[in-house]
Amino acid sequence: MTDSMTPRIDAALDRIENKLPLIPRRMFRLQRAVSKAGFEAGRSILLALTNSADRVETSARTGVKTVTGQAKAQASRTADRAEDEAASLLGRATRSVEGESSERLQDWTKTDLYERAQELDIEGRSAMSKKQLVAALRSN
Repeated sequence: MTDSMTPRIDAALDRIENKLPLIPRRMFRLQRAVSKAGFEAGRSILLALTNSADRVETSARTGVKTVTGQAKAQASRTADRAEDEAASLLGRATRSVEGESSERLQDWTKTDLYERAQELDIEGRSAMSKKQLVAALRSN
């Protein structure tokens, strides 16, 4: 998708969104936000992979063969980081739509629990275990 198409697509989606009732409009807006975040994460991964590939090509021409393995490791770390960010974003989006049910907190990852505790400014969160984070979030 070219950048020149984006404003036209956004305008069309805005018109559709504005015609929807309140709850479907919010769901539509959330889906657009999640899609955009996923697209941006994909774009970032592609850029990181492209940069890694460029570095590999340059190094290969100078005879440094070990760079290939390093580039793959960097791409893997970048993909892992993007996946973690996407999972966290999806978790936050799901929580904002479904609401935070205290009986579901134990299903969250420790990272998600910590981020929520950070949002609520719960003291001592950095030293808490997953079980302690769940208890602190339930009591907050």
